[in-house]
Amino acid sequence: MSTLAEEDFEVGAHAQRLHESGTPWSAIRTELVCTSDTARRLANAYVTLADERARKDQLSLF
Repeated sequence: MSTLAEEDFEVGAHAQRLHESGTPWSAIRTELVCTSDTARRLANAYVTLADERARKDQLSLF
């Protein structure tokens, strides 16, 4: 399971939203003041953790 800090989770969520809206990684990098690779890793970690949380919540419904 991912160990993203809540702040990193929010930054990753922001990076993912920007990417999904068509913003290039170079612009996301500039906005987040990090490398493009770091922005991608945060976004990927956010997606992974959000999926894990959703699966956990889904299982608790049944």
